Amino acid sequence: MLPANFAVCEEQPIVLFTNTVADTYIWTGPNGFTSNLQNPTAIVSATQLHEGWYKLKVGIGGCQSEEDSVYVTVNPLPATPVITYNGPICDGELLVLSTTAISSSYRWTAPDGSTTVTVGPVLQLASGSALYQDGNWTVASIDTLTGCISHASAPVDVVIKPVPAAFATNN
Repeated sequence: MLPANFAVCEEQPIVLFTNTVADTYIWTGPNGFTSNLQNPTAIVSATQLHEGWYKLKVGIGGCQSEEDSVYVTVNPLPATPVITYNGPICDGELLVLSTTAISSSYRWTAPDGSTTVTVGPVLQLASGSALYQDGNWTVASIDTLTGCISHASAPVDVVIKPVPAAFATNN
């Protein structure tokens, strides 16, 4: 028995398995895939070339089964976004990070490694927010329909300048 048809994102592994205990296994699939293992890792880093029907025949005591198959869909990764921001800014001003990438949602990664997800391509942060940080920011696009996540953007170095203090005096 094979798993139900399933999908992976590009660059993810395609792992095939069968619960059938047999003497021999003959797997075939797209792009010349073959294996004689019960549970082969079919593809370490899937591409569109690996989408299609993976077929299995098993043998027990010299008798061979009918062929069974499973369809594997390989969903594309969203395009890698480009990140921009409204700076340099002065401490206390609104920090606005944005991308022109078109996607279902976006995962923003702050310089300290913390993340937040937005539905739109803009992240606005007010002073006092835990994410209001200077340093290298990145963003990744998320296709919520497939669950596929793009590669992170090239980092943008956000600069938040300190506000000088004015001290008036008289003599």
